[in-house]
Amino acid sequence: MQYGIEFWGSSPLIEKVFKIQKNVLRRIYNLGWAESCRDTFFENKILTVPSLYIYMVLILTYNNIQSYSRPNKDSRHSNLLLYPKHKSAKFEKGAMYSGLKLFNKLPQQIKSCSTQRLFKSQLKQFLLSKVFYSVKEYLEYNDM
Repeated sequence: MQYGIEFWGSSPLIEKVFKIQKNVLRRIYNLGWAESCRDTFFENKILTVPSLYIYMVLILTYNNIQSYSRPNKDSRHSNLLLYPKHKSAKFEKGAMYSGLKLFNKLPQQIKSCSTQRLFKSQLKQFLLSKVFYSVKEYLEYNDM
């Protein structure tokens, strides 16, 4: 499921894979077909497929952070990454562009991690604690 998800995870295919993940979870934990899996994901510290996509794209973004532009250090938005100019909508579906949107929505304490190990750890804890069912849900989350 994880292999290459940062590249295929923005396609509609992710919804089908997520449904399969929830069906498997229901069978493993003997949940009814109408029961929500959200608590089961949380209690067993399992990343949802959308959270796994977010995690992998953000690691890719963090590893290539030097490739992105930032506002002036004096700006109040200096912790954000700037979007590059582009001419096609297809570019916006790519992992690098998606990483910008996802990174800019992260809580400040995760954005400012000084090492990759710390970044991964805090990011995973954050995603496990919120159990996002979609990228849209993550982007609309306001407590960041």
